[in-house]
Formats: sequence, C-alpha cells, structure tokens
Amino acid sequence: MLKKSVDGEHVPYTAESAALFGLGLKKQCYDRMRNMGPEDNIDDIMQDYNDAMEALYEIARADGVDKNDIKYMEGFIYGRMVNADPSFKDYFEDMSYGDIKMSEPLEQRFAYKDEKRSGSYEN
Repeated sequence: MLKKSVDGEHVPYTAESAALFGLGLKKQCYDRMRNMGPEDNIDDIMQDYNDAMEALYEIARADGVDKNDIKYMEGFIYGRMVNADPSFKDYFEDMSYGDIKMSEPLEQRFAYKDEKRSGSYEN
C-alpha cells in the first residue's frame, strides 16, 4: 500500500526513486551543456541543476529520506548502469570533474555461484 506524502501531492520518495530522479537531472544537465544554443549560459544551466537537486533533497527529506542515502543510491545505480552500458560513464564523470571514480569490485557469494560485481561510484 502506498503512503501519501507530506504534502499529499506525490508518491513519497524512497532513496532509490530520489536517486533515479537525481540521475535524470544530471543527464539532463549534461545534455543541455553539450547542446547549448547562443542564448544559453553555462552558469544558468548549472544554477538550474543545483536548484533542482536542492528541491529534490528537500522534498525527499520531508518524505523521510536522507540526502546521504540518495547520494549512495545514485552511485550504486550508476555503477549498475555503467556495467550494463559503458557509455553512461561519461555523464557522471564529466559532471564530477574527476572527483568520482569506480570503487574496487566487491566479492559476493551466492549459494549457487561465486560472482564478482563491480562496486558503485564513490566520492
């Protein structure tokens, strides 16, 4: 059963749903910067992005989701996306100015097989 959000206007965020939304904002910002027209300004694009991320964090906080949990989940989801399609790597790494890199692979054991999975992206 879905709970109503604090304001009753949206389905409450989870760390995962907020992270997916945040990754969408990052991709949108990346695309806007690479397809700028003569009237576009990098500072305005970054301000729009930063304002949108702050609004996301504020709404998620009201829904009981911590900003650090969102950031962790973004890295986890992004790591999975890059494993599935390495072209996704450009979006996040370009936006982070090289501050974010893939963590060491994690060793995970399952009852039916041994498997190495790549880590998530970390700051």
